[in-house]
Amino acid sequence: MTTKQCVADMTYTASNIRVLTPAETADRFGWVKVAELAERYRRPEQWIARGLEACRRARVDPDYFERRYLQRLNIPRDERVDAAMRELATERRS
Repeated sequence: MTTKQCVADMTYTASNIRVLTPAETADRFGWVKVAELAERYRRPEQWIARGLEACRRARVDPDYFERRYLQRLNIPRDERVDAAMRELATERRS
């Protein structure tokens, strides 16, 4: 393949554009989900971002954070998320 062919294959056109649904946007861009949850539950964005990051680090579905801490459902505590939250708090202080 020549350089000219490579450049031609990487042409960007309107057909490359895809409009994401709100759910796809929130899944792809974490800050969108943080903002949506902060607005819905009237909680600080920083706190929600830390909670979702703790879930990510603990490899726990982020829905756990929403159900347990925002909706305040009677969900059993996940020690892995708690440990990740403590780790994030320690990192923040240093």
